[in-house]
Amino acid sequence: MDQYRIKSWEDIGKIDFSGLSMKNICQLHFVDLGLAFEFYNSYAKTRDFSVRKSRSRIVNEKVREKAYVCSCEGYRLEKWNHMKNRVREPKPETRCGCMSKLHVFFDAVTESWVVRDFCDEHNYELVVPKLARMLRSHKKMTEPDISQMNHMKEVGISIPNIFGSLASQCGGYENVNFSIKDMHNQVAKQRRQLPDDLTSAMAYLKTLAARDQNLDVLAFDATYKKNRYRLSVVIFSGVNHHNQIVVFGAAIVSNERKSTYVWLLKQLLIAMKGKTPTSVITDGHPSMAIAIQEVFLNAHHRLCAWHLMRNATSNIHKPQITKMFTKLMLGDYELGVFEQKWEEMVGFFGVEDQEWM
Repeated sequence: MDQYRIKSWEDIGKIDFSGLSMKNICQLHFVDLGLAFEFYNSYAKTRDFSVRKSRSRIVNEKVREKAYVCSCEGYRLEKWNHMKNRVREPKPETRCGCMSKLHVFFDAVTESWVVRDFCDEHNYELVVPKLARMLRSHKKMTEPDISQMNHMKEVGISIPNIFGSLASQCGGYENVNFSIKDMHNQVAKQRRQLPDDLTSAMAYLKTLAARDQNLDVLAFDATYKKNRYRLSVVIFSGVNHHNQIVVFGAAIVSNERKSTYVWLLKQLLIAMKGKTPTSVITDGHPSMAIAIQEVFLNAHHRLCAWHLMRNATSNIHKPQITKMFTKLMLGDYELGVFEQKWEEMVGFFGVEDQEWM
């Protein structure tokens, strides 16, 4: 039994196909379907015809039978000959109802694929032996061929010269299982799998954006404290172009004096390679305001939304004004529209003369 059991591609390479009888073939067992196809394809090459995969029988979502047939098996479906929207003439008919096939099924006892039916009869004239290597199922570049081609191409050798080198290794052009066109097709396929110029450019820009975060608006928050040591935790954060929060840095300070904040902002300036923010949002601490004016000379100091709301509610005791103020503060308006709505609000509630407005 072991002499008929095909366990690897090496076993197929040891077979003498010239002396293989139909009885011998019907006794073969394959450990997987891939070996069954490889055997039949190798056999077909010695008999000057090409093969393809055909019908399968599936049980419980698993393939239990498989047929491999001659490339000329069956006939072209008539619908392909009478397409209404055809833009070019149909290709020449290549199928002629050939009956040659290898049919295997899975044997649960031996856990292998066993030959159920084998037919070696053809109803057409086979190609001459020297052209068999160029038939579709035999005409292919192996992984070693592709790897060697890529290495030679990297050092500047042209495709025709690479083809000549491979032919010399095989003992002549007649022993090469592919053509120069196949090599060019393989190179084109590899090129299509590479990122195109647009993808590469976008990846480059994303890398730049990740390295150079947006520092137009800087949030300077020192309201976090650790209960045990009562040390202020300062967070420097902002929002990038995709409306995502970005943390630029953090620090733990022992006090909230102006000199401490000046030193801290200078360290941030060094870390950000001298890039200064346009606006800085804080909780309104006096030391922060002075430090910002000293380090970020051209930055606008603004209060955060939470502190603005706290100041508003402490001065305004009318829910209607607070509601409209919140809508204006959190809304996304053009400058002219905002100023117009602001004037309408303070005029409507008669608070335009109030200093805190």
